Amino acid sequence: NTEDEVAVAEYERWKAHFGDRLPCKWTDVSFLEAETYFYYRLLHLFRFHTSRIDHFRVPKRDSMEGCKEAARSVVSYTIAALHTAAKTDSGAAGAPQASGEGERDLSEEERAQVRFLLYCSLWGNRVDLSLFKNASDRSHAVSSIEALNVNMLADDTLRLVDILAKDGRKEGGHLDIILDNFGYELVTDLTLVAYLLERDIVSKIVLHTKACPTFVSDSTTPELLEIFADESYAGAAGVRFSELLKGHMARGRLVARSHAGFNDPMDYSEFPRSFLADELSLSPSILCLLKGDLNYRRLVGDRHWDSILTDFNAIVGAVFPCPTATLRTLKSQVSVGLGHAEATMVQL
Repeated sequence: NTEDEVAVAEYERWKAHFGDRLPCKWTDVSFLEAETYFYYRLLHLFRFHTSRIDHFRVPKRDSMEGCKEAARSVVSYTIAALHTAAKTDSGAAGAPQASGEGERDLSEEERAQVRFLLYCSLWGNRVDLSLFKNASDRSHAVSSIEALNVNMLADDTLRLVDILAKDGRKEGGHLDIILDNFGYELVTDLTLVAYLLERDIVSKIVLHTKACPTFVSDSTTPELLEIFADESYAGAAGVRFSELLKGHMARGRLVARSHAGFNDPMDYSEFPRSFLADELSLSPSILCLLKGDLNYRRLVGDRHWDSILTDFNAIVGAVFPCPTATLRTLKSQVSVGLGHAEATMVQL
């Protein structure tokens, strides 16, 4: 049957991955390999490929229910920001104009809004079902973002806004976001998406998900579409929010793609260059945002880096074929490119 066929195929993939390291113990492999293998076995224990039922569906649904207040906060904020910007446009005799090929003049208010929504997406990453139950506490609301920002270890949001403004409308280009957690974090990711598309700051956004649920709160494409369709979790603003997302998807400006490579137990540096450049179509990307701790670890590698002396850009440049940034809250000890004060603060 389907489950057995997939199990055989994946067994062969794992066998090829470990190669001459077999037979081996848990302690002989990296933490990423060990935890991925554990969840891979869990996936087959629940026979996902036959049932297509996510075995973590219940805690995910509970998390979504628990985060309604926080989700309503960030969605309402975004819809209000878009409404204010539209009123400003009409008072200024038309929508903002492009200043060059692919370039868009952003007002100071728009720059501030994009940075703020990047922060919302960043701090949304704190809500991880493998660590926390849900986002029901008020610390996740929009009103708490500025207070959370004092914990920032590295902040390149000004540079990110510059890239989006300069290249966001470049012909053939697109913004890529490799997603992490379902629930509140996914909602914050989508508020950023909605603002960037609705304000025509970027021409197209591609959202990347895992081919099947591996870790406890992974975002998958079916769950992404559920968020688009569910207007209840964010009150009245949720209806408008849902309409915006579905509208941009219908027009081809918002695309969701899944790939089995995101389920593999490898660092991004171990993939063939063609995987990132061609299979994920990152070569024409104006910017790739990687969400979360796992994507960060897969980017730099689960290694004992010197968190101060190791250059983040040097690692990324050797792996990704496009400008790349991470939005990640610290859940593991792996970290690079920090200043002395920041490294001392987290005792890395």
